[in-house]
Amino acid sequence: EQISAQSDPLQLVFRKDVQHDMQMDLGQRNKFDNLHDRQLKELQQSRMQNRRNPAAVVEFQKAQRKEVQEKIDTLLTPQQKTRLGQIVLQIQGNAAVFEPAMQKTLGVTRDQRDRINQISQERQAKLTRLQTSVAQGEIVVTDMNDMVGRILTESTDALSEVLTTEQADQLKKMQGPPLKAG
Repeated sequence: EQISAQSDPLQLVFRKDVQHDMQMDLGQRNKFDNLHDRQLKELQQSRMQNRRNPAAVVEFQKAQRKEVQEKIDTLLTPQQKTRLGQIVLQIQGNAAVFEPAMQKTLGVTRDQRDRINQISQERQAKLTRLQTSVAQGEIVVTDMNDMVGRILTESTDALSEVLTTEQADQLKKMQGPPLKAG
């Protein structure tokens, strides 16, 4: 879940380094910045108003995500959308192969798919156990990020053993040039 949050194009589009790399003009950046600021305020209000109704907050977030997707569709050029997709793949790394569409694109075999699913299930089980341990006070919250990082790295390393050299090369090409910092 941490990777999906980090690599969510609907969140990445608000990052300054991503905006810079995608060569957004000032008008585009301002529109996304204003949208982000407004949505944060509205989300806080929704959480306050719906403290006892988490489902309402989830629905509100879905509506916000739809609004961001519409802005991406209307404000970004085709080249910027392509670049955003490349950046998403860079951040996901090998974890992109958890997605069935990517498995199809890379021509993943049934045996590979079975192994990928096994890695996914193991990763999810470890993350769930970690969340439970934190909730029960067995692990300090501040240690959680490092532990999540280790779990994600383990699964990424395991996935690299599943992909053929050709598949790994194809995924690397799909990621495009490295994200330019700042």
